[in-house]
Amino acid sequence: REAPVIKPSKPVIKAQQDRAQQGQPEPEPKPQQLALEEVVIISVMARDRSGFPGAALLEILLANGLRYGHRNIFHCYTGEDREDESLYSVVNIVKPGTFDLNSMDSFHTPGVSLFLTLPSPGNAMDAFESMLATARAIAEQLNGELRDDQRSVMTGQTIEHCRQRIRDFEMQSRLRAR
Repeated sequence: REAPVIKPSKPVIKAQQDRAQQGQPEPEPKPQQLALEEVVIISVMARDRSGFPGAALLEILLANGLRYGHRNIFHCYTGEDREDESLYSVVNIVKPGTFDLNSMDSFHTPGVSLFLTLPSPGNAMDAFESMLATARAIAEQLNGELRDDQRSVMTGQTIEHCRQRIRDFEMQSRLRAR
């Protein structure tokens, strides 16, 4: 077996000086680019094995301003019932994720996921806070528990991380617009 070939390397400072003498600019570190679209997800899982009853879930969703709409899921709209005006949406955790309004009285689900797609048609942080309030209402009224996008229990730190993701996304969006 042959010994590995080790090439001597210049110290970093010497390499920088050499580039400066040759008139080559230092490569600028690139800021970390965030995706052009981001999705923030909060799931609410039932603690009871029987799941959330459909009629009670429907009542909470409607009381929190959501409406049944396109793709057979619930949406929080900015005003008009248009797909591009949806601030956030709620899907059934069971595939295919839809709800059947005609069977809500006999329906049970182990959970729901609320999701906010960025960029948002309105204020993203306000939309997140509204989505969080809806998720908390479901959890409190139906004996559920908040979960993150990995379905781990959602803590205050996880919620703050979601807020930071939104702030980072908005800052990157403003930088891209320049």
